[in-house]
Amino acid sequence: MTLPGGSALLVGNPIQRYTPSTGSWALAGVLLGNGGVVTVLSNGKVLVTGLSPAEVYDPATQTSTVTGAMVTPRSGHQATLLSSGDVLVSGGADAQGKLIAPTERYRSYTGTWTITGTMNNPRTRHTGLLLLTGKVLVAGGVATSASLTSAELYDPLTGRWTFTSDFSGPCHGSTACSAPSEGSGSSLL
Repeated sequence: MTLPGGSALLVGNPIQRYTPSTGSWALAGVLLGNGGVVTVLSNGKVLVTGLSPAEVYDPATQTSTVTGAMVTPRSGHQATLLSSGDVLVSGGADAQGKLIAPTERYRSYTGTWTITGTMNNPRTRHTGLLLLTGKVLVAGGVATSASLTSAELYDPLTGRWTFTSDFSGPCHGSTACSAPSEGSGSSLL
């Protein structure tokens, strides 16, 4: 992941920082847990979510601290930074491998988690993308060993999930990006 200022972090145990101007790597701390999905917060700190307790890594001090407990720890999920600075965690599976439909919202200013709606299709290994409208597009992934062609939209103002059109072929583990040059704020998957 890229940090404000241009350096990159390889988040694992240990954490390593890459400095493009020197082309060098340096140790940059350790995680308290086993790692997971990482999200750069609005304040430049890094939220790490997964089956271990959620933690926040501070690149400035190279330290991690446990933050509020997720309602349902998970793996194979997506974490999407919202316009408000909160983080939406969608999908994934619990420690027993059961798919998780309820989504959680991390309030970065208070360090607390709340349930915020339930996806229509629980999924893992999917893509999550913040759209220009402020909604989150979740697409693809896997549900009970079948790749999905479905997509859903999350509205952070209402906490509701709605279906949107399916795409042409199943995919999982993909990456999405906004395509603002299209003029319509469309997305590429």
